[in-house]
Amino acid sequence: MGQLVHFYAGDPQTIGRAFDSHDFETLDNRSKIPLFSDFSLHLSPIDYELLSEAIQSTVGRGPSSLTDSLGTLVGGDNNENAANVVAPDWVAMVANVRDDQLDTVLQEWVQATAEEHSEPITEPTDDVRMAFRELIALCREAQKRGLPVVHTWSL
Repeated sequence: MGQLVHFYAGDPQTIGRAFDSHDFETLDNRSKIPLFSDFSLHLSPIDYELLSEAIQSTVGRGPSSLTDSLGTLVGGDNNENAANVVAPDWVAMVANVRDDQLDTVLQEWVQATAEEHSEPITEPTDDVRMAFRELIALCREAQKRGLPVVHTWSL
């Protein structure tokens, strides 16, 4: 079973409180939490690590692990769910993926996940492409506005 995974940019305490209380009205309110990206592709945690490695390989710098880039816990119990502030260097790495590098990152990621799970290599789906584009856009805009990014997951 995969996880629900979201990225938000805004005040980490506001995001954490809303996440803890299941306050979807606040989580969906772009005046309170300016940026949102849904990355709920029902993937395993290792798949997100492989994505970080593919981004780092293509961009040429940055951390190779999302997990290691998760900082202060602002919500959740870190057992069945969590909301963590993402390290600025991971956000910068994602923001630095150029549009002409999108296919390269996704191909490398799809190949790595297929190998990890002993599955045949397939083409990235439209949902994967859209989620990755939205994540890149969120990271770019968060950097531009100086907003912290918070990663949330829940089972």
